[in-house]
Amino acid sequence: MSITKVGPDLISSVVGVTGAGAVLQCLTATDDTVRTTTSTSYAVNSNTLQVDITLSATSSKVLIMVTSASYSDSGAGIGYFTVYRDTTNLGPANGLAIVDHADGVAVTPGPLSIIFLDSPSSTSELTYGVQFKTNNSSYTVGMNGVASGTAQRGSIIVQEIAS
Repeated sequence: MSITKVGPDLISSVVGVTGAGAVLQCLTATDDTVRTTTSTSYAVNSNTLQVDITLSATSSKVLIMVTSASYSDSGAGIGYFTVYRDTTNLGPANGLAIVDHADGVAVTPGPLSIIFLDSPSSTSELTYGVQFKTNNSSYTVGMNGVASGTAQRGSIIVQEIAS
């Protein structure tokens, strides 16, 4: 196995990489506030994990990466998390990530991670953002923290990838 040492010469030669697979743009947003919902329909729920991007070509792909934490105030709560492009849910009805807190223990925190590759075929401005819902309106589901109110930073990274 060979080991390549990354130095300034290699970094400067990589910056100008073009062609299929090249990262053309990289945008991010963070949210440091605990967000909650009792809704059984997807909604933003005041979270700021939203990014606007205008692609340079209709053939470009968009790589979306989300990380956060999730919790429920009930041992029967399930959180459904997804990414929307404008008004289009990019996932199935139950989202791109399900955090199942239905273990009989209230306020169980869990990690939340989403990675999705979108092919929007557009050069108009697009908004990518996280939306979430609960399985039952009797249960509160939250993100970016734990039920005690301790916040954890959530983030979304959106990259335009050349095709």
